[in-house]
Amino acid sequence: MNNQWIETFLAIAQIKNLSKTAEYLNITQSTTSHRLKLLEEELGYKLIERNKGIRETNLTEAGQRFIPLAERWLSLSKDMVLFQQNEPRQSIIIGAVTSVNTTVLAPFYQIVTGHNPSFDLKVRTLHSAELYDLVEHKEIDIGFTLLERHTLNVNVRPFFSEQMVVIRKGNSDTIETIQPSQLKAENELFINWNPTYFNWHNKWWNSAVSSIHLDTAQLIRSLMIHEQQWAIVPFTIGRSIQTKGNYKIQYIADPPPVRICFLIIHKQTKSSVDQCMELLNQYAQQTMDTYGIHWF
Repeated sequence: MNNQWIETFLAIAQIKNLSKTAEYLNITQSTTSHRLKLLEEELGYKLIERNKGIRETNLTEAGQRFIPLAERWLSLSKDMVLFQQNEPRQSIIIGAVTSVNTTVLAPFYQIVTGHNPSFDLKVRTLHSAELYDLVEHKEIDIGFTLLERHTLNVNVRPFFSEQMVVIRKGNSDTIETIQPSQLKAENELFINWNPTYFNWHNKWWNSAVSSIHLDTAQLIRSLMIHEQQWAIVPFTIGRSIQTKGNYKIQYIADPPPVRICFLIIHKQTKSSVDQCMELLNQYAQQTMDTYGIHWF
């Protein structure tokens, strides 16, 4: 199987347009179509739906199932080249939920890429439930998830915990404590973080009264306009929002349960995972007081 065919397929899957894929790969559209045809003949499956008059290219069910295999093929092919060249580079694939990737782990990734001997780092942003399956099938090496689940081949341990706090418009160098009764439900930007949080939330407010419901904290800055509005977020997200404008954090009296991030790895690890875990433990020790979180 030809790597160029697979690279072309993955580009089509991402861009969803044959002509734009050709431009991206700096090849002709006929070459793009030819590579795809050869790959389909090799596999014995149609990978994309061919509908006249429709510009967007959609994958067939087989095409969807082939994506993770194609990614693993290219990763293995790259490892083989490095092995043949006898280069001391090792690969590591880390997956995490968005909020952990963009706050706690972002500085750690700089440490990994700057380490000597260096790693080839691949970072994936995923949902908590997906991470267990990918670790179990060794499609990612280290996962950071907000769900605790026990499976046969995966080791799970708490990595860190953090408080849930109020974020709202305003300036303050100190973090005050606010009573839940001081917050009006109609001014809330509501995010349902998990079932435990939802149960705590419903002791104080009816979430149906909240006029804005979000499924990501990334929209808070766009929708928080006046000082009466508020949202409850993990501390690291609150700090991240606070650095981007006039926002203040408030602790909550009778707070919700802390948010726990779990670290998951396969029970049979490769050497690069062990080395990366050493760096991760050092990072946790060095930044213990930086993010306002508790490392386990």
